[in-house]
Amino acid sequence: MAEQPLELSPDLSVLLFGDTGHGKSTLIAELIEEMYVTTGKTAVIFLADRGSLKPYQILHEHGAVAVHSPVGNPWLWVHHALRGEVRDEQTMKYSTVAGEGQENVGLVVHEGLTAYAELLMSAMASMSSQGTNIGGEGAWNVTLRDGSDMLKVGTSNMAHYGMAQLQIREGVLSPKPPAAHIYTAGVRRGESAANTPVLGPLVVGEALTGQLPRWMDYTFRCAMTAGKYHLHLSPHTDQQLGPRTVVLSNPRLPKAGASVVVPASIEPASLVKALRILKQRDEAAAKELHDRLTQKKKETT
Repeated sequence: MAEQPLELSPDLSVLLFGDTGHGKSTLIAELIEEMYVTTGKTAVIFLADRGSLKPYQILHEHGAVAVHSPVGNPWLWVHHALRGEVRDEQTMKYSTVAGEGQENVGLVVHEGLTAYAELLMSAMASMSSQGTNIGGEGAWNVTLRDGSDMLKVGTSNMAHYGMAQLQIREGVLSPKPPAAHIYTAGVRRGESAANTPVLGPLVVGEALTGQLPRWMDYTFRCAMTAGKYHLHLSPHTDQQLGPRTVVLSNPRLPKAGASVVVPASIEPASLVKALRILKQRDEAAAKELHDRLTQKKKETT
């Protein structure tokens, strides 16, 4: 039986994290292709991670995706990208990439949060090099000269990390245009609130590693073992990292709908397959609840 068209919920949020080369962009490209072929809907990609462009090139040539790379002030670009907004370079006004007038856009991709944070940190270091004091002591700047050649160099302080984390947090949690949103991030080792070792998304510093998965509908880890790509849907331990290290994947399964079995991981990795299975589980859970409430209503009348 043919698969149903891949309709993504307009308020869906997904985080894919994994090391470079472990398939994040390839999985998203596969998802965009399936969505475009089965529904005709397109995607918009905010591409701060330049190494992620290749998987989307053919899709871009066929009109399945629009790609927006950083322009102008990095702070303003990241601010608006996280809110699904782009600037018209003629009018210099911002507009959303989905919703009214852009109903054909079904997905907005953020490639990726790690690169967004790096843009912010680099911008603050550049400001420090010009003598701007952000957050007090700790950052230094120096002017280097070699004959007529001159270079101003600045560093970051702890306040810079806090400001970058705040911008990412506010952007991810901000109102979005009606389309599914997928975020990518690298990997970092951190600690949970219970001080146990965890493996989660790399953004900037440690504070967001455990927080980001809480803000998403689904958080999946992309990994590669022995040349094979895996998509981990559920929290798990990784023996290569030690038996106590918990990997922060999260499919947010409803208790009902257990007739639809959701695997802990998918191999070969497929974001399309993962989202189809999770949608089936949600639909099964909703039907069970509907039937249960209908039956109770009959019993009381």
